[in-house]
Amino acid sequence: MSKHDILYALARAMFSATFVISAIRHSCDRGAALDEMSAGGMPRSNTLLLGSIMLRLLGGLSVLLGFHARIGGLLLVVFILPATFIVHAFWEKPPEKRVHELTELLNNVAITAGALFIVVSGSGGVSLDALLQSTK
Repeated sequence: MSKHDILYALARAMFSATFVISAIRHSCDRGAALDEMSAGGMPRSNTLLLGSIMLRLLGGLSVLLGFHARIGGLLLVVFILPATFIVHAFWEKPPEKRVHELTELLNNVAITAGALFIVVSGSGGVSLDALLQSTK
């Protein structure tokens, strides 16, 4: 186990925290989650809410545990990109909100890049995948 493996596992944990926590928070207070979606310009839909919870929870746990992290990273990309361009459509906002929404959109693009790094790099040496591979 190298320092790189430990650092990568720590980065996976830090990256996945926001997705796991927000999925749990939205699961526990679905009404508030639906209000957030509606305020962001998304339809107030239980189906969309359940889908977003599942993508964030499954993707986040996959990345956190290093269990098929490439698939988990892809699930997070599938969640982040559409939500970003719907909620932070700065070109449709009033002029006084455009800079803020552009900044939020760029932040989410950077988070998407992190998910793509995981898609490319996989689970790493300190992961459930590595543990399962070593027992074969």
